[in-house]
Parts: sequence; C-alpha cells; structure tokens
Amino acid sequence: MSLQSILFTISFLGVAQGLLLALLIYRNSKAHSFIRKLLSLIFVAWSLAMLLITLVNSGLIQEYPALQAMEYLLGLLVGPFLLIYLHFQKQPDQSLSPVLYLHFLPAIIFLLYSIYHLIFGNKLHINIIWIMLHIQIYLIYNSLYYLQEYKKGHARLKGDWAPLLLLLLAVVGASQWLRFYFSNNETFDLLIPSVTSVSFYGITLAGFHRSKLLETNLKSTFRVTQSIAHQDKIVALEVLIKEEQLFQKTDLTLNHVAITLQMHPNQLSAMIHQHYNQHFRDFINTYRIEQSKQLLINPETALWTIEAIAQASGFQSRSAFYQAFKSMEGITPTQFKKNKMS
Repeated sequence: MSLQSILFTISFLGVAQGLLLALLIYRNSKAHSFIRKLLSLIFVAWSLAMLLITLVNSGLIQEYPALQAMEYLLGLLVGPFLLIYLHFQKQPDQSLSPVLYLHFLPAIIFLLYSIYHLIFGNKLHINIIWIMLHIQIYLIYNSLYYLQEYKKGHARLKGDWAPLLLLLLAVVGASQWLRFYFSNNETFDLLIPSVTSVSFYGITLAGFHRSKLLETNLKSTFRVTQSIAHQDKIVALEVLIKEEQLFQKTDLTLNHVAITLQMHPNQLSAMIHQHYNQHFRDFINTYRIEQSKQLLINPETALWTIEAIAQASGFQSRSAFYQAFKSMEGITPTQFKKNKMS
C-alpha cells in the first residue's frame, strides 16, 4: 500500500469520526443547548472541509469551482464559530452581541462573490493565501481571548473543549502552510486531512477525559443504579442504628457494621462520610449522645450513675462518654443534667 493510500484511509476515517463526534455531542451532551449545537456545528464544518479536500486530492471527484468555493467557505466559518463558542462558554445565558456577527462578514462576502461568479459562469479567482491568513488570524485572536478569560478565573472555560479546538486549529494551520510550500509534491495534498484526522483522535480521547460534555446513557444508567444501591444501604444502616439500636453495643466497630450490611469497611466509611459528613465514630456517637441525654433527664433513670448511663448508651468508659459529650454539646453530662433540672 502506497503512502498516499494510507493518508487517504486516515483522512476518510477522520472525517467519519468527526461527524460521529458531532452527533454524539449534539445528542448526548448536558451542556447549554446553544453551546451543544454550536460545538457540533464546528465539528461538522471541519469534517466537511476535510471530506472535500480528501475527495478532490485523492482524485475521486473533480475539483469543481463550486466544491472549491465550499471548501474555502468552511475555512472562513470555523474561526468565527469558535469565537462565538468561547463567548457562550463565558456567558451561556446571554444573547450574542451584534458586533460578533461582523466576524461572519468575510464569509458572507465570499459567498456572495462565489454565487455571482458561478451563476454567470465566470472563473473564480481565489487566492488560498487569504483563506490561510484568515484562519491564522482567528487562531491568534481566539487564543488570546481564551487566555484573557482564563486568567480572569471564569470556571466555565476550564475543562472544556476550547483548548483542544485551538490546538486543532493550530495543527491544521501549520499543515496548510506545509501543503502550500510543498505544492509540487503530491504526497502533501492529503497532509491537511491526515493531520486533522490524527488530531481528531487525540481530541476525542482528551475531550472525553477532561470534559463532562458527553454523558452516555450507559454512564447515566450506571450512576442511577449506583445511586439506588447507595440509598438502599443508607436505609439499611439507619434501621440497624435507629430501630435495632446497634449503637448501644460498647464493642461496636466499623467492621461489624460493614459485615452486617455486606459491604467493604472502606465503602461503608466513604458512604457515611458522603451522606452524613461524619466519620464512623462520630456518626455512632451522635446516637449515643442523644440516648444519654434522654437518660439524664428521664425521672425513671434519675438515680443512675454517670457510668451506668454511659454504658447504657454504648460508651465503654466514663472518660470516653465525657469526652464525646462535651465535644458535641459543649458542656459535661453533669452540667447538662443540672441545666435541665433547674
């Protein structure tokens, strides 16, 4: 297989992946509706431009003026689309400033120019240098805008697709200049779509890793199932502690509760910390302290000693009871009883 055939295969696979990525973002993203559509549109425009370049340079179709005009038009649209994406990442709920629409003026002028010449059969005089410069200018402009907003601390800009898209634009821009410089070498005709295809693969992996834009149904189902199981364990834990009053066992340990709930101790500890924002010992002592407070003020247990109340509440010693009580209530058990009886 020749190098040109390999580059064609890579380019065509990149086009397919770009369109698939646009579809996944459009259908599965949890981002703002307009941001989702705009990001999908950027990938579609890029993929279509790659497709035209690949088909023409591989010789599968002739380079008709209309196709050439479409390729250049897509090149003029990517920069402004990316700029609007950056603006909406910063303020997704605000309307676009009319000034931003002016960035599409070169594309509109070029479109009207192309339509006029194609209708009247005139030859299109298009200098690729201007298209390349347009892409480079927007690469610099968008990069500076992104860095400026990032330094201001806009959290929405962190972890999104913007750095990856800017990197892709830089790679494509560099490959364009190489293709132009080596225009006499047929191998370089497929350089841009091939490099863009490889960049698409990298961007897909990096984007999935660092961004929450794509939340597939499989992941959502897993999270829902995990959440249901988590709630079931919480209910079972509270039944053990509240209804069966397991906290009264003075030798109660994390391992004992974990075995009862058929969980790993680390999982149980993490669940308690996540749901109650407490460590296991503090969680258990909360119920023990509530029990001891009831015993301290109950007339039927008025003659009980502090040691007896501590043991009935699940504490192994008087000192452990005092330490836990004062830590949670701010006073000693004796002071608590006096305050309630006075």
